[in-house]
Amino acid sequence: MLQREMEGDDALVADFGSNFGYFSVHAAARHCRGKVFSVQRGDAEESDAHYSGALEHHRRMQKRYNATNNFVCDANMDLHRLHQFFRTSVFFDYQIVMSIVHWFPLPTQSHLVEFLGKWLTKSRVMFLEP
Repeated sequence: MLQREMEGDDALVADFGSNFGYFSVHAAARHCRGKVFSVQRGDAEESDAHYSGALEHHRRMQKRYNATNNFVCDANMDLHRLHQFFRTSVFFDYQIVMSIVHWFPLPTQSHLVEFLGKWLTKSRVMFLEP
């Protein structure tokens, strides 16, 4: 579905929680003149055995699909850094946010609504899986 919905060869894409790189690499292949930023939580491989080897797998996929426009950002994502991002003028054509909202300690539903509302303003289209 993501590939069908994403248009424009020069799109700016962010994949938050890119893990093994599946969505990032395929988005990069689709948007050959665009840029795809794969933002991965820096401590994911150390804290969860499921993600062991994720970065290496991502790199292999980049080579396999010649995704030279896919840039991996190994970052410690926390609420403070995400709020810094919300205050910037950065705007993406597409954001892919798959199964990472649980990384952030949000005490109430109203906090979650506010959090997602700010995140939604950072792109034209957002693919969200909470």
